Amino acid sequence: MSWSRGSRQGTGGSIRLHGKLGFQQAGNLKEVGTKFDGWLDLVFMQLTLDARKAP
Repeated sequence: MSWSRGSRQGTGGSIRLHGKLGFQQAGNLKEVGTKFDGWLDLVFMQLTLDARKAP
């Protein structure tokens, strides 16, 4: 999970870092928290560790 400062202010360094490491965005909850008088979005990131075929 990663918090970002809302869609108007970009995705944030943590999301970019995880993207470079192979994580993909799995979900996004808009304006679920506040900090310093601004709304925060919650972004769920996921990484597939083993790309095996299903049995």
